[in-house]
Amino acid sequence: MSDHAGIPVGSLRRGVRASRLPLAFLAPGLAVCVALAACIAPRGGWDVAALLEGEPALREKGAGRLGDLLPHPVLYAGALRLVACRFEGGETVRVRGGGAGWRADWAAAATDALDRGLAGITLALEPERAGGTPRVAGSGIVAAIAEIDVQVSPDPAGAGPSGLGDTLVVCDVGPRADGAGFRGRLLRAEIRMRRGGLDLVGRPREASAEEWVGGLLHELGHALGFAGHVASGDSVLVREAHRLRRFGRTALAGGAIRDATLEALYSIPAGRDLGGVALAPGSRRWVEGLERLRAERIGRGDRWLGARTTVGDEEARLVWLFEQGDALVLRFPRWRRDLAEGAGVEAHPEAATRRAIEGEAESERPASGAAGRGEVQSSIDASIERASAMRRSASSPSPRARSTTASRKSTTASSEPASAASSRCSRARTASRAGCL
Repeated sequence: MSDHAGIPVGSLRRGVRASRLPLAFLAPGLAVCVALAACIAPRGGWDVAALLEGEPALREKGAGRLGDLLPHPVLYAGALRLVACRFEGGETVRVRGGGAGWRADWAAAATDALDRGLAGITLALEPERAGGTPRVAGSGIVAAIAEIDVQVSPDPAGAGPSGLGDTLVVCDVGPRADGAGFRGRLLRAEIRMRRGGLDLVGRPREASAEEWVGGLLHELGHALGFAGHVASGDSVLVREAHRLRRFGRTALAGGAIRDATLEALYSIPAGRDLGGVALAPGSRRWVEGLERLRAERIGRGDRWLGARTTVGDEEARLVWLFEQGDALVLRFPRWRRDLAEGAGVEAHPEAATRRAIEGEAESERPASGAAGRGEVQSSIDASIERASAMRRSASSPSPRARSTTASRKSTTASSEPASAASSRCSRARTASRAGCL
């Protein structure tokens, strides 16, 4: 199977949006952190000192706030490993956008600024895509259209991110072909942006150019592989609105955005093993059950296609893909907090996977083909429709576009004041998108 395929959008999307940015541009009175970055301990929950010890060049150059990165989960021989995900170095990462609120000039400013500032990766903004839906391979796997896909809605309170923007990334964490470690390669990323939000009294307000470009820079940082947010420092991955506006002004003026944290991420190999963590006592049985199911399926001749992950502000998901059977999905609902606390990581299977682990005979359920993917396939179909809905006329969407777009209840904004929206954004961060603006 091609490395560019194998994205189980339905399984990954449910509950896991990586990166939500709150409507922070509507709340200018945010506190400013004055502590130096070096004085704030890394908060990613893994041993950054061990990484620096094993990467002398990175230690000499500086790692920025790489220690704040939330790594991706991998199951290997019954143990939970932590992996860094990014696009392959040296390749061009394509960025495409669309939607009724799309501003190609602003997007070009953000993309060019990051491209000029980052030595480890090349970003290229491509022309706006015409309408249509993503291609789907015969196995029901969504094929990549562009590495980073940006969709913009002019609606300040309809279906879409809880705030100004959020990001969903999909990483291939399967074993490398040579058996030496994990791939850790990003397959694609989806950014959702709004053109604005609601002010303190609930009136629509469009973001200014510097606000919107600053927000897109932040989401591009997540799309390049950095899950979570940096605690401090001069990075597009901060959450402070005034800093993001400053980055936006720099980009609009034609300047380069140099980000030591993103540079550090692209200085280590994709799939770099960042260490292991213990599972919570009650979670080990689910992992053992998952591995038992995989062994049973392989024994019946069903080929294992590999593993995909996504990591959000709070939780993570791991999906095992098979040629015939349904995907097996494991959730880590307290991913960020469990890593930070170091007392063991909770893991829970999604409903269909749990039923299989608890003994429901898989032969009694559909296992392949058009009827075999059931819940996963229907979610993929809905995801495809949602991804294309913004590229069709916002004034007259098809009936299917209306129904599938409205179904994303967890990320549908209401007509509440921005202060309430910001609070709701914080509460909703367990959805696996990253970065509430």
